[in-house]
Amino acid sequence: MALSAVEEARDIINNIKEDIKEYKGKITLTWIRAHMANFGNGRADQLAKDATLISDETISFVSSRNQIKNEGNKIIKDLWQNLWNDSKKARWTKNLIDKVEVNRLYGDFYINQILANGDFREHQARFFEKISLCSCGQETGSVLHVIKECEIWTSYRNN
Repeated sequence: MALSAVEEARDIINNIKEDIKEYKGKITLTWIRAHMANFGNGRADQLAKDATLISDETISFVSSRNQIKNEGNKIIKDLWQNLWNDSKKARWTKNLIDKVEVNRLYGDFYINQILANGDFREHQARFFEKISLCSCGQETGSVLHVIKECEIWTSYRNN
């Protein structure tokens, strides 16, 4: 498969491809079923085994494009997680979501308000001098009250 690929980053595969091109017509690659007493198959097995004994220092492989991309994504996600852990901002949201994810979080107006500790009665009272009592009349209209206790929002919480 590596030999038939259009693009290849590994030097060893590209060198083999060049050697095959140089000897075009003199080299034929075919698949041989193992252990069928085909001429040369035993010698090929022995050469392959000998090649595994060669020191890793004599052969170097370049990472594939996907390996590089995956490693880069892991580094970026780790850096993002470190920034998230060290940040003094968005502490409310960190209480709800402590691990960064690359998956999208689909929310709506209410979910966004909860994550941002936003437009609830307690917030309205603090910034706009409005009444802080929840519409249910039992508690201060804080985010925690709404998402954990308020009877008005029971069906929404269940969904």
